[in-house]
Amino acid sequence: MLFKYARYLPFVGTAACAAGTVAGFISGSWTPGPVLAIACGTLLIVAGTIAIGRMGWGRSLQAGTNAAIATVSILAILGALNFFAVRFGPRLDLTETQLFTLSPQTQQLVENLDKPLKVWVFARSATESTEELLDNYARLSEEFSYEVADPERRAGLARRFEVRADGEVYLERGDTRPLVQTLGPSEPLSEARLTGAIAKIQRDSTPLVFFLQGHGEANFSADEGGLAQAIAALEERGFAVEELSLAVKSAVPEDADAVVVAGPLRMLFPGEVQALQSYLDGGGSVMVMLDPQTEAGLEDLLEEWGVRFDDRLVVDVSGNGSVVGLGPETPLVFDYGEHPIVEAFGNDISIYPIARPVEAEAVLDSGIQASPLLFTGEQTWAESDPTSLSLSFDPEQDARGPLVLGYALSKAASPPAIAPSLSEDRDANDLGEDASDPTGEVLTEEKSTETETQDSTVPETVDPDAGGTESAESPASANGGKLPTPAVPAEENESRSPSGEARLVAIGNSTFATNDWFQQQLNGDVFLNSIEWLTNAGDQPLSIRPPEQTDRRIELSPARAQAIGWLALLLMPLLGIAGAVSAWLLRQ
Repeated sequence: MLFKYARYLPFVGTAACAAGTVAGFISGSWTPGPVLAIACGTLLIVAGTIAIGRMGWGRSLQAGTNAAIATVSILAILGALNFFAVRFGPRLDLTETQLFTLSPQTQQLVENLDKPLKVWVFARSATESTEELLDNYARLSEEFSYEVADPERRAGLARRFEVRADGEVYLERGDTRPLVQTLGPSEPLSEARLTGAIAKIQRDSTPLVFFLQGHGEANFSADEGGLAQAIAALEERGFAVEELSLAVKSAVPEDADAVVVAGPLRMLFPGEVQALQSYLDGGGSVMVMLDPQTEAGLEDLLEEWGVRFDDRLVVDVSGNGSVVGLGPETPLVFDYGEHPIVEAFGNDISIYPIARPVEAEAVLDSGIQASPLLFTGEQTWAESDPTSLSLSFDPEQDARGPLVLGYALSKAASPPAIAPSLSEDRDANDLGEDASDPTGEVLTEEKSTETETQDSTVPETVDPDAGGTESAESPASANGGKLPTPAVPAEENESRSPSGEARLVAIGNSTFATNDWFQQQLNGDVFLNSIEWLTNAGDQPLSIRPPEQTDRRIELSPARAQAIGWLALLLMPLLGIAGAVSAWLLRQ
């Protein structure tokens, strides 16, 4: 009786072997369970084959063997395809904003990790979106890893990180363990925050950015026209931000990595302009954003860089802005230059409400490198009379587009100033320069006579090189009566910039970085990447920020929601029934 079912044993054994193999590969560990399943399956295959052979079922054995081989082969092929597709297969993201694809900045940042970095998610269980995001990070580098830990079951680990709430996410790199984010039911792990935390933890120091205040510039408030969103984004990326009043401080602080002049409404004092000029000459970095119909008093400073802000208003009559409710006074930019600040933008959009063109001319023998950043479209022009009721291009007074709204400029920092030698001062005195006493006063005729009398009593010294004699002079007299200025040691007057160059970003608009506009399209990326480039956080990649999910929920009134409900529950089924009845009647 048992031999009657012996021919089925190879099939059962094959299934057991397949189950054990799949379980072992998926779990990643060959525990006794998968190994035992494979062993039992092998025994069943051998036992069934022997039993079938003894019963003389040659043809049945051959057919069964062929079927078993075909089944195992198909299962093996499907399993291999599934394994390689999951582990190494290409990923296709069809969402509008590439929501499930890590941004170029994240990819470059994680791929360049040089030390192990681990993300700890302290929660009872992580959501599918959080684990999928962390899996995307882990695919980029072997130095990146993550782990989900229950703070109640692993209390010792939670105390080491000082966990205070369920859902806290921490980074761990060596002895540094910063908090990234606290997850909630409606707040999944953000790529923007995680990438910013990774960039911050990799920096050896915190870049310090000052925002000039005191002349009507945009402040740090969360109101309309404030910079609260821009400041928060900078701090997420690891920057320290402070306000700066050059009317109070006579110079830019030594630890400043960049200074931002965001839309001043009144002119700066000459001393403030000179402080900015000295800062740039020493290798500093400045971002100047000026709106139309404003004068900041920076013309002389900008002229040395070959930059001029055109006071005409940029008008865009292409109609692109009307799609999103914007008028011709708000140009949309789709075209960008070949500079690290904007090279990753492609043909995406940035918006500049009420902007002015910027021009940059080559300054002779200046060593300045100027790169245009933002280009308007061909259907734009610089309007000289923005108060006109009817906008029309005047070829005699207006400038036809494309126009440039921003430039990035750099040049080598000025060398340290070293006091001239005494011999050079002697040569200058020989050319007839006026002498002065050590107090800085010009010598009168009486004082000059006394000095000559005193000099005549000074013993002569022999100059072995000249072969003659000359009077021994004091340092003051050798310097025309002035005390010599000590030379500044090179190490105390080095450039502020790690790259040894001064940098300037000039944009003919400041509104794009304010609260109402910062999160619109690529506006925030233009601002943040400019600061990244200015502060020479050069080891960090510059590109667009991680995309955020767009809320596409449709808000329906109660009446419309009820109408859609009746349509789905009553009307559509009735239409189906009516069609079926009509088809039945036609066949009769």
